[in-house]
Amino acid sequence: MKRTDFFTLTRPIQERFVAATRGHGTPAPLLVARLPLPVVAIGWGLLSVLAVVGWVLVVRLGYGKLESNVALQPKSLLVLEVALLVLAVTFALQSRRALRRRLRLPYLPTVYLFPIGAIDARSERVVTHGWDELTNLKAGASSARVSFSGASFSFPLASAAQGEELKSRSSEFKQKLAAADTAEKDLVAMDPLRDNGFKNPFSPADSMRPPRPAKLPLLALGLFAGAVLLGFGVHALRNHLGERAIYREAVLKNSVEGYREYLARGGSRTDVSELLLPRAELRAAIAENDVESIERFIAAHPHSKIEGEVKTALRSALLRALEDAKAKGTITALRNYAAKYKAHLDLVPELPGARVAYLASVLDHFQKTAKPSKELWLLARRLIVYADAHPDAKVLVRFSQGESHTLEKNEHMLGASAYYGGDKTLPSHFLVGDSARNAERRAGSDLSTALSGVFPKDLIQFEPGAPVPPAASGTAPKFTEPTLLINYRLEISSPLVSKKPRGIYSAVGLVAATSLSIPDKEPPADSKYTAWHAPDIKRVEAGELLPENVYSDLLRRAWAKYTTKYTAPWLGTTDGK
Repeated sequence: MKRTDFFTLTRPIQERFVAATRGHGTPAPLLVARLPLPVVAIGWGLLSVLAVVGWVLVVRLGYGKLESNVALQPKSLLVLEVALLVLAVTFALQSRRALRRRLRLPYLPTVYLFPIGAIDARSERVVTHGWDELTNLKAGASSARVSFSGASFSFPLASAAQGEELKSRSSEFKQKLAAADTAEKDLVAMDPLRDNGFKNPFSPADSMRPPRPAKLPLLALGLFAGAVLLGFGVHALRNHLGERAIYREAVLKNSVEGYREYLARGGSRTDVSELLLPRAELRAAIAENDVESIERFIAAHPHSKIEGEVKTALRSALLRALEDAKAKGTITALRNYAAKYKAHLDLVPELPGARVAYLASVLDHFQKTAKPSKELWLLARRLIVYADAHPDAKVLVRFSQGESHTLEKNEHMLGASAYYGGDKTLPSHFLVGDSARNAERRAGSDLSTALSGVFPKDLIQFEPGAPVPPAASGTAPKFTEPTLLINYRLEISSPLVSKKPRGIYSAVGLVAATSLSIPDKEPPADSKYTAWHAPDIKRVEAGELLPENVYSDLLRRAWAKYTTKYTAPWLGTTDGK
């Protein structure tokens, strides 16, 4: 096997070989292989096509898919896209170069079978396989397979006879080449790559040279520049169209997630960030069906472009919450509503009306159950209005005991009686001091309990208060909170005697001036009460009531009757009956 670079041969040998391959000189080729495909050029071309396909796939990656992270492609993918286009151009230029080198050979790039052997001239590097390297020759009806130690080639045959002739002549050529006395002229006649000594005077003296690349490859530079520009242009166009596609998909979804995905992918339309997404989030907040969700939306969008829609949604939520508060039927629910949503009360002008309606219902209920006089109805109305304006106010039930007009004088009469049971039975020990305060506390508790049941407890409550010192004559105490003041004195008269055990006991009279004052512009509501209570001598004589408890029992009955009398108009009873 002999390798020869065609372009290093002298001009006469080059011309002789070219003429021989064309059948114009000697030796003529015995057989010529079919023209092979330009495998190298095709290979580079396929790589170029693959690079273009890869570029197309990368460009299409995530296009129009809202859920894709590369719906709008980043710069990193732009670099990859440009690189693929540059590779495609590089591979295409390599394919073109390989094809041009093949086409610029002065002979057909194929395998020729000459008397010297097979000459592989598929490139400028010509390889000669001599007959002495022949290992096998197989001829068929339409082709012959000639194998050498370094290669194997197939040649088309015109007929089976041509194959038989090839077999016989190959043996002849092999013997001639093996003979030591074969003349040079015979070798020249067999080998087209040997110099036959002939020089064409009209041919150039220099050898044929392979085509040289241009010093300034304008085509390659233009293609590379075009590839870069195409990469940038298509990337920009692709992202422009991709943004429109994911925008349409987001609008079609019309959801918080869809619009957030659009913005997360790099979408920059202000109508999404300023209008569509806030509206979708507002719809989601409205669906929560509470004011707090709308408030969270407002906190997250302090300068929203849909402020009117937000206010409408907030007002609707506030009205629903107001209906819920009204349904509970308590002033506490309305107060809690006002406190909880005090920042938005300008949107709920219905709240004062709801409070008025509730208070009117309380007054109506009082009217129906107690059937009060006009004066008491007006007093109840004043109390309700004050309680509404002062949520923490309570009506204090307070007592003020004045000096008795009869206690000291009548006690002397008791001491002169034959039934006098001693100092321990004197009424002064029970009608003033601690005993009187204890009776006040019990009466205050009973009054508070009874009157607190008239109105809802979260609106008006009565509570026992501290005793009030007796006021100077002609002056009335002033209070800064609603107060039910019972100014009273205890009188004694008409003593009764007990024979066994011996004792004398006075009747007790409760003389009270009751005043319910409310810190408003109206005067207090005054009433007077006087009632006498005789000692229960029968129980004393029966041993059911101890002498030392007679006056305590009288005070208990006196205050119980007073409580019943005073609360009857409020409760809708007649003297407690």
